[in-house]
Amino acid sequence: MAGYDLSLFFLTSTTPQFRRDYLTALLRRYHTTLRDVLAGQDVDIDDKFSFEDLVDDYRYGLNNGITFGLYAIHHICHEKDEGESESIKKEVIKEDSNVRERLRGVLEDMAESGII
Repeated sequence: MAGYDLSLFFLTSTTPQFRRDYLTALLRRYHTTLRDVLAGQDVDIDDKFSFEDLVDDYRYGLNNGITFGLYAIHHICHEKDEGESESIKKEVIKEDSNVRERLRGVLEDMAESGII
């Protein structure tokens, strides 16, 4: 599922503002490129996987992407110290503005997509 992979990538690798500004354009570019590459192999996807299908697939992928994103963001945004305990991880989420901002963005994406 292309949308699933894209939701994982965008949720863990971009900011909420970046997604608000560029998500539609990036999804459109992805779909256009996929269509063009497959057309070069004599495969027509227009009736099988429209841009709207990609957007729906992306939104569906948010359900799983958000779970992964919530787990991965801590590890991506925070450099873990040797032997860091779970209670320290919770403190990092409270104190690290980068981690908090990313988690807030994931929750905003959930709300905007109607998941929560």
